[in-house]
Amino acid sequence: HKERLNHEQFNKGSHDAFYYKMNFSLLNKILSPDRKYNIYLDIKDSRGRQRLRLLREVLCNNVHDFTSEMIAHIQNVHSREVELMQVADLLLGAVAYRQRGKTGSPEKLALVQRIEELHRRDLLHSTSLSEQKLNLFLFTPRLATHA
Repeated sequence: HKERLNHEQFNKGSHDAFYYKMNFSLLNKILSPDRKYNIYLDIKDSRGRQRLRLLREVLCNNVHDFTSEMIAHIQNVHSREVELMQVADLLLGAVAYRQRGKTGSPEKLALVQRIEELHRRDLLHSTSLSEQKLNLFLFTPRLATHA
């Protein structure tokens, strides 16, 4: 429900800023300072390189890794050029289809059903952080406050 997002109040007026904030919200839950990571994000805007530097800095500082050793590499890529990103897009699309309550495509419904079978739970709820194969962190936007 993108129409519920208030970018003016919460994201400096930018959907791109929201994208990087959501990446932080996701990654900060699963990164561990005693491991090393390579992070690849889908290209969203022309200021991506600057935003990646900031995302890396904030993620590392969040776990007191002030030398930024935890993140060995972070890069924007075109998802159409990276097969694993295409798989991630497919899975994310299935989750979004289920979340929106869509039913018009038998193929998409079959994919959702198969994922839910393999995952042994529905795609409508967040998973615990200890989940090893598929983590779902569902987001509900804050309501805007009026000044």
